[in-house]
Amino acid sequence: MLNRVSGIFIGIFLTLFSFGLVIPATQAQESPTAGAATTAVLDPSNIVTFDQLSFTGQTLRGPSDSARLFLSLPADWQLLPGTQVELDTLVFISSEALSTGLGVYGGSIEVEFNDIVIGDIPLTQNGPATFTFTVPDIALDTTRIDGRFPLQITLRGDHVCDFERNVNVVLLPTSRFLLPHTTIAPNTDLTQLPRPIYQRSFLPDEAVIVLPQNPTAGELQAAFTVAAGLGKTTGSTLLLTTVPLNELTPQDQSSKHLILVGKAEGFSGLTELLISPPPAVGEADGNGLLQMVVSPWNPAKVVLIITGSNDAATIKAAQAFSSGTIRTGGQRSTAIVEAVDTNNPTVGSPDTDRTFTELGYGSPLLQGRGTDQTDLEFVLPDGQTIADSDEATINLIFSHSALLDYARSGISVILNDEPVGSVRFSDETTNLGSYTVRIPITAVRPGRNHLQLRAELVPLRSCNDLGAAAWLAIRPESWLHLPLAPAQKPDANTFTLSQYPDPFTLDTTLGTTAIIVPPNDTRAWNIAIKLAFDLGNRASGTLTTLRAAYADNIPADLRSNYDLLLVGQARALPLLGELNESLPAPFASDSDRVVDEKLPVDFLVPPDVTLGYLQLLPTPWNSEHAIMTVLGDSPAGVEQALNALFTSSQRTQLASNFAVIEAERLFVAPPDVDAFAQVPSGTEVASTEDTTPGITAETVITGTETITTTAVSPTAAPTETVETAVTSEENSAASQATPANEPEQPQFSINDQLAESGPILAADPAQVPAQSDLFSRWVWMTILAISVIVLLILILIRFRQ
Repeated sequence: MLNRVSGIFIGIFLTLFSFGLVIPATQAQESPTAGAATTAVLDPSNIVTFDQLSFTGQTLRGPSDSARLFLSLPADWQLLPGTQVELDTLVFISSEALSTGLGVYGGSIEVEFNDIVIGDIPLTQNGPATFTFTVPDIALDTTRIDGRFPLQITLRGDHVCDFERNVNVVLLPTSRFLLPHTTIAPNTDLTQLPRPIYQRSFLPDEAVIVLPQNPTAGELQAAFTVAAGLGKTTGSTLLLTTVPLNELTPQDQSSKHLILVGKAEGFSGLTELLISPPPAVGEADGNGLLQMVVSPWNPAKVVLIITGSNDAATIKAAQAFSSGTIRTGGQRSTAIVEAVDTNNPTVGSPDTDRTFTELGYGSPLLQGRGTDQTDLEFVLPDGQTIADSDEATINLIFSHSALLDYARSGISVILNDEPVGSVRFSDETTNLGSYTVRIPITAVRPGRNHLQLRAELVPLRSCNDLGAAAWLAIRPESWLHLPLAPAQKPDANTFTLSQYPDPFTLDTTLGTTAIIVPPNDTRAWNIAIKLAFDLGNRASGTLTTLRAAYADNIPADLRSNYDLLLVGQARALPLLGELNESLPAPFASDSDRVVDEKLPVDFLVPPDVTLGYLQLLPTPWNSEHAIMTVLGDSPAGVEQALNALFTSSQRTQLASNFAVIEAERLFVAPPDVDAFAQVPSGTEVASTEDTTPGITAETVITGTETITTTAVSPTAAPTETVETAVTSEENSAASQATPANEPEQPQFSINDQLAESGPILAADPAQVPAQSDLFSRWVWMTILAISVIVLLILILIRFRQ
């Protein structure tokens, strides 16, 4: 008997062994392809993965679902025939189809590129699969102003609803575009700015603001204004630096976009090289000039010139650039600026009621299963605030399909990225329903406000035709009711560092902000450029009117009428000497370090340790205005202080008017630093560790008056969010960031898909990519190992008998 059993197991073992050799080999077969075209071997630089476009993956849930994302190309790329889209997927089909004899069929994947259908492939197998779609030549020219190509991926399973089956398709971030291309000169049309300087492509966007060798304060102000304008128009995701002309390296000159800011005479030799004849600033000396040309050092880059015959004209050109809207004449690469209205630059009506039509709403139809959205903007004029939060409302008038699942469908109302209300559908709202959403006063900000109406549309029967079953129309006669009243600026004494960017952005044009830097300190200028760049992103005015001055010559009107930002090292900022007694932590004479950090314990910090300082105080000349200092005992220390201010997770810890930044550590004094003069009873002991090796101390502190210690990233980017080349709707992390107004891709779990999809059928060898070989071999090796163990057990039993 045992001989017979042993023979059976040996037969099983050999059979499994042969299968283990055959099956992995079959998985090297090609995946299905849309059309007859074959993929040529491409330069690796032509391959762009979805992961490079910040696509983290998305699950399409049957019977019908879709994903949408965007591809932005570098400005000097032009696509050639042979462009392809390759989708790496995991297909899960749970079905009783095998028992019906109809085979496995889970619907199909349809792909649109640039709003043109480029292929439709049936889903007939479970498991990993790569689908290839060739883009026809007609789809290679984009008509969008932003130059982006939309990609729509749709799971269509409506026609398999008569069977008991569940279909899920996971789109993997390893999916890719194959982009054969030629290089062309970038477009120098000023009306397309910030393109080509900022393109939202898969390649990093980098630009350098180039100043004259010895810039005047006016030229520096123009540079800060340009930086703020770029922050606003790029979402603060452009990599921006600044240098004087004499410090411009050949590498930066050839590898980055250049923005020349300053009077024409400061670039006389350079502009003659760039343009023949050199640019003229018009008949009147007061005119500003903007001109863009292809870089002579790199035909893939551009040089933007922002200039004038004097400082006032240069500032005027910079302010026009910061508006984000450039008007040109017959020559699209040149614009002459005659005047800029800085008295009342915020566009907007103080009217209490404004219809969506008045706000520029075009009444698009939202349709299709899943999430869709529409966006509009309204302006809260400078000097105004909401008079009564109980009366501020968004009044929606809408209609929708009666074939929706009301328990799972509705409208979410989002104001400035903050949810403020939602609408649930019913039979009563199918034909011109109405709903009123109250607006929290804290959700509205001065200047431009972004209102997002996000619809979740789920058909009652998932197999209904989605165009007819899932739709929503928000009527243009919907309106905003905003009762306004004059706004009062908060007392400067009430601000803390954690409230940055307040008070500087309370004026939406930054018109009450002045940046003070040392002369001849290009590293401090570069840090100040980053600060202006970030403030421009956070402010919502139509243009930027900030001021700037050198630390050794600050005009009297800046002292008394502006919020000041001091950037650099203490010894290079004479104003700090005047303020020393008023500072939360004064500086030692002839030193870049504070003499008293106002912390519970004074440590001896070695001179080679880099320190940054943030301080905030009311100006002694006008209590309505504030002074913030971004300082350090070295240029690296100033950078550390700036990073702590920019990083949101660290900024929330700055609930005080003074902080010390040491490497990756943040030390924050309590809001009332004088409280350390007396230590009340009932104290507790906290351990404090200094960065000096081997030194520790125990500090007596109160339960509320403690040192806050948190980590600071020395390489933190100057914003919490970034806009990405391809979005599928926000999401930040940020990530960075996503272009606004596009839906964020949800995260997915492969284990979740396995649990939802039911039994998995045999994988089609033709649809299994090569990366699944290791998994399959692992499975078969496991089976072989188990078989060997069983066989050895039988042999042992045999010997014992």
